[in-house]
Amino acid sequence: MQTQEIIVEYPSLLRRIQSSVIDILVVMLFMVICTQIADSFENFPVWLRVVFMFAIVLYEPVCITYFNTLGQYLLGIRVRDNDYPSERIPLFKSIIRFALKTFLGWFAFISVYNNKRRRALHDMAAGSIVVSRKSTQ
Repeated sequence: MQTQEIIVEYPSLLRRIQSSVIDILVVMLFMVICTQIADSFENFPVWLRVVFMFAIVLYEPVCITYFNTLGQYLLGIRVRDNDYPSERIPLFKSIIRFALKTFLGWFAFISVYNNKRRRALHDMAAGSIVVSRKSTQ
């Protein structure tokens, strides 16, 4: 029985930042669209505002768990489980990752230079790793 070794490639910090910028632009565009929709009504329902907010906040965690964000797709990077780089992370880990990434901002990426697997602080906390698409196929 042969075992196949998986070669994992880690994207550069620049590639990760480019992906994040694309995703920020996607969220900003969605926010503008939501605002335009809300402004077109005299009495926009509160429950619909809540739905829009959840959609904005859950964009990244849901995409990471079930698909890829647009930025990740376009730049060929994937968020995966640190222990099993071919596996996606569950939604609760993705939410933790997103919350820390949002809270820490760009500061979260400072640790990328201090470890050979290029894990950011939010990756370490959530047990995730960012890999190149080739690593997951």
